Amino acid sequence: MTSMLRNVLLLSACAMSAACMDERVDSPKPKTPAIPSAVSAAELALAKDEPSLAALAPASPSTILDNPVTPKPDEAKPMAVAPDAAQLALGDHEVEPVDYDRPLDPSEIKIDRFVLAHGIEQREPLDESERFTGDTKIFAFVQFSNPEGAPFAFRVHWEKAEGPASPYGVKLKVETAARYRTWSWTAIPREPGEYKAVLRTLDGKEIASKPFTIEPGSER
Repeated sequence: MTSMLRNVLLLSACAMSAACMDERVDSPKPKTPAIPSAVSAAELALAKDEPSLAALAPASPSTILDNPVTPKPDEAKPMAVAPDAAQLALGDHEVEPVDYDRPLDPSEIKIDRFVLAHGIEQREPLDESERFTGDTKIFAFVQFSNPEGAPFAFRVHWEKAEGPASPYGVKLKVETAARYRTWSWTAIPREPGEYKAVLRTLDGKEIASKPFTIEPGSER
């Protein structure tokens, strides 16, 4: 009995000793590393050496709402332009061209000024005169009053005082305006004598005339 009891005690002691040894050499299980929620600036700086960091996705994906697309100016729809009064009055009809060559009666025309001069400066006659030399430039300046009348055209003729009417003339236009200024000039050399500048309608009716004298000499 004594021998059997001793063997039982010996086996129990060995079993306990082996269990303790297993506990001493058994290493703890490795803990799972936490996944970082965001990448710091320092980690991004080291990303070139760490492929796993370089492959990380951004914390929040970008959407198209973060960068709205602005339409280009040429893609925008053209703005509607309000019609002016003339368009509203004419409706869908095309605007008719101005008929400057319309029939004209001299009684319709009101002339405020009709003078001859050596030049024009800032739309005003310069050095008015009725005496010129044969080789100087002569200007015929006319100011009309046409506040309500339709536009029209006329011609300025340069001719001898007692000669036939000249078939040639400079055509000028007059707009609807309370004060409208226009002019014509001639530089054709003329012999000394009496001449006139004549304003006529396009069909040859005389509107007004202004006499002038060509004197001998040479001046410009």
